[in-house]
Amino acid sequence: MLITIHASLDFKNEMIDTKNYLESKGLDIILPELKRYQHIRDELGDEKRFTKIKKRLTKQNMINVEKCDCLLILNYSHRGYDNYIGGNSFLEMVLAFYLHKPIYLLNNIPQNMLYTEEINALEPIIVKSLEKFMLKIKSKQNA
Repeated sequence: MLITIHASLDFKNEMIDTKNYLESKGLDIILPELKRYQHIRDELGDEKRFTKIKKRLTKQNMINVEKCDCLLILNYSHRGYDNYIGGNSFLEMVLAFYLHKPIYLLNNIPQNMLYTEEINALEPIIVKSLEKFMLKIKSKQNA
């Protein structure tokens, strides 16, 4: 089974740890590119170059969702929100929903975000732990 993992880049280490754990359980994992480019806009002042990179990354993230069997969002508390889901993760969730792919959230749906209602409408599966995620995946494989 091929799983795409996504989260805020502030959780880069958690994404790598999750990838390693799930691969040790026999799953194939796709991660987003784990490099930041904001310095190109913020320090170098090159908004055009930054936007071109963001466009490439967004397209690659969509390809990753298209290729995978399911999407796992690592939604840790961040930026003042419990169980934060950022714009890019939300975008991937919408695409997975459109492509009829299961969407898993590590933690509960965040409350009081601008798009909480939309996240609810996608009906993600809340797993609460990677062990419970593995149980859900194994039950799907055996179905």
